[in-house]
This record gives sequence, C-alpha cells and structure tokens, in this order.
Amino acid sequence: MKTEKCRGLNLHLIHMRSMSLTVLRFFLFVGTERALLLDTGIGIGDLKGLVEGITDKPYDVVLTHGHRDHTGGAGWFDTVYLNRKDYELYPFPPTVEQRRDYARMIRAREHKYYPYKEEVDIVEWPKIPERKPLEDGQVFDLGGRTLTFYECGGHTPGEMVVIDDKNRILFCGDACNNHLLFRLGPGEPGFISTEEAGENLERIWNMRDRYDIVMNSHH
Repeated sequence: MKTEKCRGLNLHLIHMRSMSLTVLRFFLFVGTERALLLDTGIGIGDLKGLVEGITDKPYDVVLTHGHRDHTGGAGWFDTVYLNRKDYELYPFPPTVEQRRDYARMIRAREHKYYPYKEEVDIVEWPKIPERKPLEDGQVFDLGGRTLTFYECGGHTPGEMVVIDDKNRILFCGDACNNHLLFRLGPGEPGFISTEEAGENLERIWNMRDRYDIVMNSHH
C-alpha cells in the first residue's frame, strides 16, 4: 500500500490523499527554506517517504487536532505539533485497532472499494513522536511564505486552523465540516458549547480579508 500525490494547487502547495482513505485530505506546503506537512491521515502507506520524495527541505509536521484520522500517521515522524488542549483527551498513539476500526467504518459508510487490508496495511507505530505545543497565533516561516495557526475549538477543544498567506487560503481542518461532530457533553473535560464554538468560527470568519478560499479536511 502506497500513498500518492493527488494534485498540486500550485508549485508550492501539494494536496495529497491516502489511496485508501479518499475522504481525508492532508497538505504539504513548500517554501524556499522549509516545508510543512498538515495532518497525517490514519496511517496507511508511506507518507514520510512521499513527503521526502517531493522535497528535500527540512519540514515540520502539524496536526490540526487530536482525532485518529489526523494523527494516525504521526508515528513515522520524530516530532509533531498539536494544541495542548487535545493532549489528554484523545489517545496518542491511537491503538492499531482504533485505526483499523476507523478504516472499516469508512469502507462501510462510503460503499466503495479501497485497496487496503486493515490487518496488513495498518500497523503499529515504529516510534512515538515528541509532541510540541501548537499555540494560537503561531507562525511557521517557510521562506517566501508564512503559515499562521489559530485556535478554533468546537470539533475538538484544541482544533486549529491555518491561513496560508501566499495562496490566501484558509485550511480549517475539521473546524468547518458539514457537521461539527461534537463528542463531549456538558460537564466533560474539554466540553465546548455550541455558542462558544460559534464564536470561535465567527472569529475566523472575521479574518476573511486574509483569505479567498476555504479548504477543509473532509468532503
């Protein structure tokens, strides 16, 4: 099982998908000095090899939030950035069975053929990467372009979005899918009300003079 480049939005931004999970997008941003991988999917295929086949620049790995379909491939990298608010709420690493269950769910839900075998293509992480905190307003300077991350809690408490200044694109992870998929109820650690989630989204909406296009991580 391999992961392949799907298409390039331009010479500096590669939009990738896992061959096995077409409902999830992740992105590689390439500057003149560095690169940045946004999310890692469920962990099927050689994502690390793909990234290093596209660019020879040093790169950072940033996770928009702590769900397994975004963190599942993190175990092939040394370091990842993630908002602290998601550290304790979601398994890190997600277990192999949790990742396989997700893949089975996608297969059943989408009613499509996916060329993977859960027992073969979803395996234990070779290592547990160091987690570095991702902060509201944190900027990654790639050389010739900057990526600025903003907290937008709702889907998870630590959900982050990012604005790519060069392309004027907002990448919103799962912050603005066709549903927010709240999983935490009142009184549970990390609970965010619909009112607070709405305010967080409105904050990002009010930055719209900085972006022309919005891209999320799912269909």
